[in-house]
Amino acid sequence: MPKKSKDSRKPGGKKSAHQRRRARGAEAREVREFGRRGRVAPARAFRETPRHYRGYPKLWARLKQQGAVGKRAPRCDVEMKRWRTTGVVPPVRCWLGANPAIRERIVWQSEVGDVAFDNWTEDQRLELYTAFDLVRRGLNVVTDDPPPNMQLLGDNDFPVTVLDRAHAWDLYLSLVANSLHVEIARLVSWSMLDYAPDVSEKLLTSRNLFSYRADYGGYVVWPDHGWTLPAPAEKAWAFLQANSLIGVTAEETVANVVEWCRQHLRHYSGGHTAINFQNTWGYRGFPPTSGFFTGANRFDTAGCHGTNGFLQDVLRAVNIPVDYQVIGWNVAHATPSFPSLDLYLSHGDDPYNMLALGNPDAPYPASALLVDQATYDAWFDVSVGPAMDLNVGRQVKELALIYLPLKLLRDYCVDQAQGRSHETGTVAQYFSDWYSVADLESIDLWGRLDAKIASLGGCGALPQLT
Repeated sequence: MPKKSKDSRKPGGKKSAHQRRRARGAEAREVREFGRRGRVAPARAFRETPRHYRGYPKLWARLKQQGAVGKRAPRCDVEMKRWRTTGVVPPVRCWLGANPAIRERIVWQSEVGDVAFDNWTEDQRLELYTAFDLVRRGLNVVTDDPPPNMQLLGDNDFPVTVLDRAHAWDLYLSLVANSLHVEIARLVSWSMLDYAPDVSEKLLTSRNLFSYRADYGGYVVWPDHGWTLPAPAEKAWAFLQANSLIGVTAEETVANVVEWCRQHLRHYSGGHTAINFQNTWGYRGFPPTSGFFTGANRFDTAGCHGTNGFLQDVLRAVNIPVDYQVIGWNVAHATPSFPSLDLYLSHGDDPYNMLALGNPDAPYPASALLVDQATYDAWFDVSVGPAMDLNVGRQVKELALIYLPLKLLRDYCVDQAQGRSHETGTVAQYFSDWYSVADLESIDLWGRLDAKIASLGGCGALPQLT
């Protein structure tokens, strides 16, 4: 009688209990081999490993062995009760199931349109759960940063940045998983649950990062997202922690990041061309935000548009949404708004405006640069008309009248050296759009300048601007 094949099965094509035990044992051996000292796994074990875990074979092997992954459904009622009472992070699928207001804001723009989380495939949802697990363990979701720009650019082209689907998806997963982790683990004192739907979606919807365009064949980082290429959330979070920028409140955190911009950013030079951006930031496209995390003392930023993008990318890591506002009647400038706080800058360039710098440190806290909703509306509402152009960057000059920064002191010394009157001097020109010389004399501007310069040892003792 011929020997039975190892693949012989019972009638109906089912494996016997013995064969099933052998198969499970073989699979377990493959997974153990995959996790041992970085050894290359058999093809099947690698193929069946979720792709975001492939860089962490030991972790995947351990989770598999512990039964912490796979098809076993968590007891969400138990997990959520434990989270509410002890703060132990529950499975993210449980938390999303209990918080539809957040779940409904998670929307990925596919090639055929927007797809809400509830309509994602099981594989897509599993990838988000996997990304959340990696973020919770302090591991990277994105391994290719910055991603390549698909758009072929001539030297004089505007630096349009286009990502392929795989890179755009991984970046989106990183940012959403991080937002969920910050919220669920209660890493900050503020909460997305307190945001209006149109505010929380700025953190969770892919259209606020990039938009799919069939004519470009990929996901375009449009200029109205800010002139930066977003950084993976894990890098932005590490940057905020390394520089002690996460405050007790969201407003304090915004002020801390604006202060970092004041100390470390400067306006770039040259045109909005691919070759100039490549020469300045080493990337043929929008500047990668992760390039600002290198620890250097000074970084070029792509003007108000680039600073707006930087603030968006960094503050998103702690669930503070930032909007890109276009201001100006005849010339389009950009300024960030912070919709969860109803605060604004009067211009994206305000932090590193020379009038915002001091001697040798900033003369006032960065929080003073932020204006409230009423002030913003008075300066930039459409009803203001062409006069709004005069208000771009106005807050810096209003503060200069109070704090008398080094730039104003030095310019007054030049006015004196050249024999200029109050009417013809540079000092009055800074404020002429809103205040007459008589207005400035009524607040004793020049007398206060004389007194401050004398207290610093005279014009010859003033330090150089840096």
